[in-house]
Parts: sequence; C-alpha cells; structure tokens
Amino acid sequence: MPDDSSLSDRAAQAAAQLRAGDALYAQNRLTEALERYRNALPLVREIADRRVEAAVLHNIGRAQYGLGVKHTALEAFSEAAALRREIGDRAGEAESLNNVAIIHIQQGQHAEAIKYLLRSLEIDTELGNRYGEGVALNNIGEIYRALNRYRDALQYYRQSLSIRHEVGDKRGEAATLNNLGELDLDMGLYDDALDHLLRALSVRREVGDKRGEAMTLFNLSRVNRLSGQSAAALEFGEQALVAVREAGDRWLEADILYQLALFLVEMDRIPDAIMTLERSVTLARVIGHVELEAHRAKLEELRARSP
Repeated sequence: MPDDSSLSDRAAQAAAQLRAGDALYAQNRLTEALERYRNALPLVREIADRRVEAAVLHNIGRAQYGLGVKHTALEAFSEAAALRREIGDRAGEAESLNNVAIIHIQQGQHAEAIKYLLRSLEIDTELGNRYGEGVALNNIGEIYRALNRYRDALQYYRQSLSIRHEVGDKRGEAATLNNLGELDLDMGLYDDALDHLLRALSVRREVGDKRGEAMTLFNLSRVNRLSGQSAAALEFGEQALVAVREAGDRWLEADILYQLALFLVEMDRIPDAIMTLERSVTLARVIGHVELEAHRAKLEELRARSP
C-alpha cells in the first residue's frame, strides 16, 4: 500500500493532469485533452478519490464525444453516472445521464433516451438545478422532434430556451436556438429557421463553440438549399467543413460530407458528389460510423451512374 507521501504525490500528479486536460478542452484541443484525462484516471483510482474519478470519466466521455467516438463516450458517461449515483453525487449523476441520453438519441434509441432524461430531469428539479433542467428539457425536445411530434418538441425547446437564457447558459442557449431552427426546417418554416439559426451562429461564434458552429453553418446550408439558393448553400456547407475540422469531430465531418454529396447530386454535379462521398466513406470507415454501409452504397450507386 502506498504511504501518505506517495499518495500525496499521486494526488498532485492527478490534479496537474486534470488542469491541463481542462485547459486543452477549453481550447478545443480534444485529442490532447483526452490523453491528459486518461493519464489522470489511474492516478485518482490509486488514491481512491471516487468523486474525482467520476468527474474524470465524465470528462473522458466529453472529449471522446467531441471527437466523434460515440460508442466509447457512451461507456465513459455510463460508468460516470453509475459511480456518481453510488457516491451520492446527484447533480453529477444527472449531468452524466443527460449525456448518455444524447448518444441514445443520436443512435435512434428514443425509448432508452427518454428513460435517462426523465431521471435526470427529476433529479435536477428536486435539487433546484435550473441549468440541468434547461439541458434535460432541450434533449426531451430533441426526442419529440425525432418522433415528428413537433408541437411537443416546440413546447420543450421553448421551456429550455427560457431557462438557459435566465441562467446565462449561452452555449446551451445557442444549442436550443439551433434546434429550434432545425424544427422550423422540418415544418417548412424557412424564414423562422433562418432567424433562429443566425442567432445561434452569432452566439456560438461568441463563445468559441466550433463544433456547434459547424452544425449551425450546415443547417444554414440546408435552409438555403431548400429555398433554392444554391450558391449560398454550398458556401455555408464549405464553411461548415472548415469549422468541423477545426473542432476535430470526425463523426460530424463524415455526416456533413455525406449531406453535401447529396446536395451536389441534386445540382447534377455527379463527379464532385463522387469525390465528396469518397471522402465521407473513407472517414466513416476509419471511425466506425454506423452509417458506413449507407454511405458506401450511395457511392457505388453514383459510380454506376457516372460515365
């Protein structure tokens, strides 16, 4: 068993790794941040600081999620949620449960996602954690939008937006504005979508949220595409690719490349679409993207059509 001085050294080393990881995460240097968090994990386990261990696991999940490695992010968030529940860190448990739910939403597992979100919302409401309530309400809105229950989605998004504005959660406020823009797109309300998305883009640039900026830029590409503004749509799409590469989210990059390829097909620019799809398929193969086969099938279809 390590002596007290050895444990003290381990604690200092862990704290240094965590501080470095947090600083790198704030700079969007996610690969480097992940390495620091992974370095910290065995150290905090050695000193048996379970609260910090749970926080490190959660941060590992955040970095992996930002890098598009969602299956391992889900494992990290799930482990963090279980540990936080075990030690009685209810606010932390709710935070990790929310992130578990987000990944389930993106994987189309809505029943699983709503289960985690309702548990998270219940905890945050009991604790009076308005920040957490805003997060959970937004994510419930995401589920209802995915299920085409647009009126319910709008209700939850509006509640979330109000709370996030109230508590000064600018990053969260921008996320909900972006989601409202996506909902407007689903309902064919292009002017409303443009308004919500431009507001979201402004805030995301203000807070330095590169991944969020990429998502909103791509949604602006979609608005212009559906409104018949092809040049503007392509310009926003290219801006989205620049932003997502700066963010380092390879999963989102593969999605954006795929959607841009479909847009190029609509413009009858088949050679450009094939090149874009080739990039998407290559990236999807490297990261184990769940839509790899769909991307590959579309590429083969276009190659067959190409002279």
